[in-house]
Amino acid sequence: MEYNELCVKFGNKLKYYRLMRGYTQEKLAEKLGIDAHYISDIECGLRNITFKTLHRLVSALDVEPYKFFNFDWLNFSLDLEWLSSDRIYLYWF
Repeated sequence: MEYNELCVKFGNKLKYYRLMRGYTQEKLAEKLGIDAHYISDIECGLRNITFKTLHRLVSALDVEPYKFFNFDWLNFSLDLEWLSSDRIYLYWF
């Protein structure tokens, strides 16, 4: 796996677990004491993170660290699309 692909897949996992918890990027960033743009950059695969940041993310999202690196999950992209569209739907009502 190429480095950039790893970053993008990790970012997709972050977005998935963030949406599963019902957090916006802003809410997660607030919980971590960081800027929301940093969360956005991680989700887009544009940022490297430290183990310290990884620890803070898994603690805030209550997810085991290994789950961020399990990329063989079937229908992962479909689940992500559903969560994204579902959250948009919920915000409209």
